[in-house]
Amino acid sequence: VPEDAEILMFASPKSDLSEDEMVKLKDYLDNGGNAVFLFDPLDNDPDLVNFDKILSEYNISLNYDRVKENDDSRHVPGNQYDIIPNVQTNSIISQEFVMIMPESRSVNELKNTKEYITITPLLKTSDKAVGEMIDKTRGDDLNGPLDIAVAVEDKGGLAVSKILVFGNSSFITDAAIQRYGAYSQNGMYLFLMSLNWMHDAQNDVVIAP
Repeated sequence: VPEDAEILMFASPKSDLSEDEMVKLKDYLDNGGNAVFLFDPLDNDPDLVNFDKILSEYNISLNYDRVKENDDSRHVPGNQYDIIPNVQTNSIISQEFVMIMPESRSVNELKNTKEYITITPLLKTSDKAVGEMIDKTRGDDLNGPLDIAVAVEDKGGLAVSKILVFGNSSFITDAAIQRYGAYSQNGMYLFLMSLNWMHDAQNDVVIAP
């Protein structure tokens, strides 16, 4: 990891971190590093044990599911897996807007609360959504509402560390923006606002082209 790295980006990993990579990442984050994780549901459903070890430090874990939205007003017509999440207004997102998250997995907030950890939900499903387990031997399907994206601040290390965890990577791709137009541009807007929060630059103005 370069010494001047401000953010590490993990875009749609298809396999787990190696032990050596996990150690380097943990050291970087413990010293005030920031990271963005964009996970997709994967048909081969690999165990992401070392990623989960890192996320557990922030009181977050991955769900091994694919989110299906059963509220007709919260998904693209004819496709229950291209969901329209509930955008959460908070200190990071100042207003609600409509966006689309195609083919997403959910993330889980662990119950062992830590006073130095602050978790801010960014995107949620409706309470009618279901997290369908890709491998049914992992357990039962998950009932909504489900978190699709969260921001976490950790003040327990040598310096403040922040991470963003999205259960989707394709929402900021060229293909998604071309397919869904303004709705996907709103997804990019959300992503940029989240990065501004990570940089402590929330007064920066984002002007769409």
